[in-house]
Amino acid sequence: MKRFLIAVTASSLLAVLAQGAAGAAPGPRYDVTCVIGGQTAASWHHAKLDQATFEWFTAGSPTAYASYTAPLSPHPPHGSILTSAGTLPGIVPATVHVAFQHANGSATDNVEVACTAA
Repeated sequence: MKRFLIAVTASSLLAVLAQGAAGAAPGPRYDVTCVIGGQTAASWHHAKLDQATFEWFTAGSPTAYASYTAPLSPHPPHGSILTSAGTLPGIVPATVHVAFQHANGSATDNVEVACTAA
């Protein structure tokens, strides 16, 4: 009987630890930078993505003056994109908005950052 109780206790403890480990998976992490007159970079970790859409905005404008969609067909859960698509003569970007679309269609994660001088 004592061995049975020890086995039941050990099994219960392992089940609790397994649930905690399953829930401890890291969430997606995104890093985006935008350099005025330079390039925009985006990287991600812990997210399998289908595509990333970049939109650049000038100060005070609700309408993007340029956009670029990067298709990412079956991609590992990490990667990066470097683009100069938002660099246009005479236009100074204030912000870039990047929409990261998950491969399974479950969600789109949005990141917006200010563009900085080189």
